[in-house]
Amino acid sequence: MGRQGGVDSRNLSANVRWRQTKPARLYRRWDVRVGGNRSWNFGGLNRPGENFVSLNWTLPNFMNMSGELFQQPRAFDDRLTRGGPVMGTPSSSGWSFDIESPDGRRNRWQLNVDHQRSENNGWNQEIGLEFGFQPSDRLEISLEPNWSRDANARQYITSEPTASSPTYNTRYVFGRV
Repeated sequence: MGRQGGVDSRNLSANVRWRQTKPARLYRRWDVRVGGNRSWNFGGLNRPGENFVSLNWTLPNFMNMSGELFQQPRAFDDRLTRGGPVMGTPSSSGWSFDIESPDGRRNRWQLNVDHQRSENNGWNQEIGLEFGFQPSDRLEISLEPNWSRDANARQYITSEPTASSPTYNTRYVFGRV
């Protein structure tokens, strides 16, 4: 059975990619992408989007590596207050790096490292590993440990009744978690 996460948004994405597919001494192939995406609800509210530049390359031994830098501009979110007023979101930026064993091997591995920081001192760090073993054609065993740590400077905690009409007679309480 399927699940629909949301039906109230319009999205626009664009990117440019430069590819080099002729092998050389230091690589088999590489590509660079620059782009971004934006999202609006049907009322015209500017939701969080992203600008990015990414680099992907395959080494002579067929190992794959990729890196990305990204920036998310300030926007608005009509879901953070759980049905209450619209709330602004801070800008943030970050990077990611991945390296993985060559495709098609019976034993494979992958390492992912990510970091992100927002203008209101929120942050996220993540390290993920993946190990896969295929002892036979019909059996595959995988292990995917992941470490994640973050601090959200604006986490919804509760709401309280108030006489202030700009926030629908409700005071929304946020805090650092």
